[in-house]
Amino acid sequence: MEEVDVSYSSNGTTITSVDTGVPTGTYEADGSQINPETEMPYEPGTPLYNDENGQPQPATTNQDPNPVVYVNSTQTWAILEAPLRRESLIFDRPTKFGKFREAIDWVPVNTISSEWGKLQIIIGGVDVTYFRGHPTELGSWSSNEPNGDAATSITFPQISWWERPNHGEISWTQAGKDVTILLVRPDGSTKTLFEGLNVSHVYNGQGLGVGLDVLGVLYQADHTPYIQELYKNTSLWSIA
Repeated sequence: MEEVDVSYSSNGTTITSVDTGVPTGTYEADGSQINPETEMPYEPGTPLYNDENGQPQPATTNQDPNPVVYVNSTQTWAILEAPLRRESLIFDRPTKFGKFREAIDWVPVNTISSEWGKLQIIIGGVDVTYFRGHPTELGSWSSNEPNGDAATSITFPQISWWERPNHGEISWTQAGKDVTILLVRPDGSTKTLFEGLNVSHVYNGQGLGVGLDVLGVLYQADHTPYIQELYKNTSLWSIA
């Protein structure tokens, strides 16, 4: 993650423009800067920044003219949750088949779109979905047969490298804590999407974030030193 200059314009209490994609130190070309790839000068006025080798590179932005961000009277930023949506494709019975009976020119005739719900992340009994008011970043997760949930990763950009791990308000980051990822449906009911165990920390980019590596619940018995203690009175020592 790069540091960025954040600029915005406002209309009353609504932010009308947000630009968080320009690296710090961006400047405009004056015609003397050379594109290292084409060896031609950049057009004057082109936003540039110097990379780690000191070479000028074009700076792109992520400006959104209609951001979903609002400011209240105390200038506190608010996060608006957007529920996940699910799209289902509807097909008619296929009428054309290939040599091996595979359907040919089989395309959907309709699409059903519906609200699926929201994700909830619980670690060590603590809901960290929006820890410190910032959305937690959930990576993809995998599953295997026959043991189900296998692995995933969870990133917290709002936790610095310099914080003492496993203590205070981040004590739940301690290895060995249970991790549960839930789907919260629109009607309030829940479905467990992933169950596992936090096994290690991962440090991400210039002290700007901390990640957790998570093993699936049925792989925990093979991981030392956090979980084998749970099985010391049983004959179950290896699952995989």
